[in-house]
Amino acid sequence: MNKRHTLISLMVLLVCSAILVLFTDVELSLVRWINCGPWAAQDERHSEICRRGG
Repeated sequence: MNKRHTLISLMVLLVCSAILVLFTDVELSLVRWINCGPWAAQDERHSEICRRGG
């Protein structure tokens, strides 16, 4: 591989990593909202995980 291919490969890796981190953060927020949100059972809303927050 020449220098250009290496640079392109690194850029693709960086973009893929950023997308993975972004979707993981969104997924964690969504799961927390579902588990601790308005439709969750009262016991779940008062669990340690929901009280801890972030």
